[in-house]
Amino acid sequence: MIEKTHAAIGSLSQILGNNWQNPQGQSFDSITFLITGAVTLLNEIAGIIAFLMIIYGGILYLTAYGQEAKLETAKKTLIWSIVGFILIIFAAYVIKQVEYQLKVNV
Repeated sequence: MIEKTHAAIGSLSQILGNNWQNPQGQSFDSITFLITGAVTLLNEIAGIIAFLMIIYGGILYLTAYGQEAKLETAKKTLIWSIVGFILIIFAAYVIKQVEYQLKVNV
């Protein structure tokens, strides 16, 4: 299926008229490479944000000084940050499985 899509669309180099490369020297020569690269980048950014939110929730918890409202906010922040982090890990797993099934190698 990927080969048919690639053949129908053509390579990005043909569409854009030149050979674009990322800083690591890899060329963006197919739509699948561009999409999987973008999804991977977004997943990495989401992971960083989730990690920072876990740290932020910990700081809220430490600075609550026993105030119930602040403790509840800190607990919710920590719980939902951890849930988000788990979902991001699951999303990365799903992406790798789709790449494996479609035999796309990024």
